[in-house]
Amino acid sequence: MTYAVVGLGSAGSFALRSLARAGHSVVGIEAGGVANDRSAVGGDTRLYRRLYLEGPEYHDLLERALELWGDANRTSPDSFVQCGALSIVEAASEAADTLSRYGERFGIPYRRLDGDELRREYPQHLCGPSEIGFLDLSGGFVRTDVVVRQAVEDARTAGAEVVEEQVLSVESTEAGAQVVTAAGTWQVEKVVVAAGARSGMLLEAVRRHTEPRRLLMTWFQAQEPVAYAPRSFPVFTRETGDHHMYGAPALDGRHVKVSGIVSHQPLEFEAGGYDYGQGPKQEELRTCEAAVAASFAGLHPVPVRSAVYPDLYSADRGFILDWADRHTRIFAATGFSGKGFKMCCALGEHAAQVLSGEAARLPAFALSRFDR
Repeated sequence: MTYAVVGLGSAGSFALRSLARAGHSVVGIEAGGVANDRSAVGGDTRLYRRLYLEGPEYHDLLERALELWGDANRTSPDSFVQCGALSIVEAASEAADTLSRYGERFGIPYRRLDGDELRREYPQHLCGPSEIGFLDLSGGFVRTDVVVRQAVEDARTAGAEVVEEQVLSVESTEAGAQVVTAAGTWQVEKVVVAAGARSGMLLEAVRRHTEPRRLLMTWFQAQEPVAYAPRSFPVFTRETGDHHMYGAPALDGRHVKVSGIVSHQPLEFEAGGYDYGQGPKQEELRTCEAAVAASFAGLHPVPVRSAVYPDLYSADRGFILDWADRHTRIFAATGFSGKGFKMCCALGEHAAQVLSGEAARLPAFALSRFDR
C-alpha cells in the first residue's frame, strides 16, 4: 500500500479520489461512515462564493474548485447549483471596499446593489438604509453529502480501498508512516490526515494551533416557498451591525437554511474521541429566533430543524495544509475554520498532489506561520 487518507469528509474524500485516479495504490479510512451527519459534511449544503471577503490567498483554490464543481454536476446533476451569492454589508465599511477590490483585481463578475436595489430585488431580507449588496454571479451552493459520497465512489471505481474504522494513531519514520486502528496497522509511504475537528487528536503539530468548535445550523419554514426557492433567493452572507449570518435557499421547497447566528463555541468530544453533543442549547435557539424575526420577511422564526456540527478552527482562522512531521510523511489538510467546504474539492486535490510530489505546499497555509 503506497498512500493512506485518514478521514473521508470534505477534503479527504477528494484527496482519495485524486490519488486513486492518478493510479496510486491508496486506502481511505473513515470512522463514522461516508458522508455521515456527525462531521463537517453534515447540514445539507455549503455556500460557494467566488467574490471572497476572506482574502486573495484563497483565490486559486476557489477558481479550481469552480472547475471541479462543474465536473461534479456532470456526474451528479444539481450537486452544485449556481443561484448566485449575495453578500450584504454596510455601504461605508471595510468589507464593502474589500469586495470591490477583490472583484476588480480578479475580474469576478458581480453586481453591486445600492440600498434601494437590494430591498427591491430581494425583499426577503429586511435591510436597513445603510446596507448594500454584492451579487456574485458565479456563486451558489454545494450539496455536501452528495459530492462527498460521489467522490468516494469515484475513488473506489478507480481502485481505492475504503475501510470504516476509527484511527487510533498516525506515526512516521524516515522509511514511511503507519496508521493504527483497532483492527490493525496500515504501513504506507505517506498519509493525508483530513479528520476535520478530530485531526488534533492524531497530530500534535496541529493540536498546538487549533481548537474544535461547534457550528449550530438552523432551518426555518417559508410562508411563501416560491420566494425562497433557488431561482428567487441566492445563497447569502450578512455582516452588518448586529446581523451575522449566512444561508441557502430551500432545497425541499419549504425549509430555508439560516445559520451562523450563534458564535462558534468550543466543542468537547466524549470519551473515545468521536461522539459529542449534537443538540443545541435553548438560549442559542432563542437567539436564532430573534435574529430571524428581525432579518427576514416570510420566515417563521422558530427553527423546524437544528443541529450542531464540528469543525476545527486554527488560531488565525487560516487553513492548515502542511507536513505535520519532520520526516514529511504525514500531510495535514485540516483547520478549515468553517470555510473549507466551498473549495474542498480543490483542497483534496492539492493534498494528493503534494503527497505524490506533483505540487509544492502553499506557504500561506504552512504550520510555520504560527511560530513567527
